[in-house]
Amino acid sequence: MVHTAASSIYHKYSASLAVAAPAVVVSVDYRLAPEHPVPAAYEDAFAALKARRALWGKDPVGGEPKDAAIRDGIDRVWDVGCSGEFGLGHPYINPASAPSGEWRHIGCRRMLVTTAELFWFVERSRAYAEGIKACGWDGELEFHETKGDVHVYFLLKPDCDNASKELTVVADFGRLAEFGSVV
Repeated sequence: MVHTAASSIYHKYSASLAVAAPAVVVSVDYRLAPEHPVPAAYEDAFAALKARRALWGKDPVGGEPKDAAIRDGIDRVWDVGCSGEFGLGHPYINPASAPSGEWRHIGCRRMLVTTAELFWFVERSRAYAEGIKACGWDGELEFHETKGDVHVYFLLKPDCDNASKELTVVADFGRLAEFGSVV
């Protein structure tokens, strides 16, 4: 919700992924908040990729920040992003709040969930992957956690070893997927 497809860091990653896969990589130039509040960005991404999820929630999970000032700041970003229409308990931001039966109807056969060990939302990513596995969904879930790095490290340090490994995981997944969901 903060960058466009023209952002140089996203463009470099998309180009690298296209070469590694090899595949056509779609970098969705979704509508941005506050002019276009959530769910506009999700609808745009969903139309292009058939997937939509972000991870956050009202109560901290695992190592997520518990400091009220930090959480309030992130909460305000979400509030601006959706013009106050969807609270922190809505499945757009907190997939765990969706009825478990809903997850069974995910419209893909394969899913890749990636996260980083030092990412604030790592526990939510793990819980999301476990929830998908446990819900009765008849698909294949691959989970990849990068040790020792933070959120979107591969955009900020695209030439580091972990970024190369992550790119390989995503490219390999993409090579095997006919129609999959990457979260």
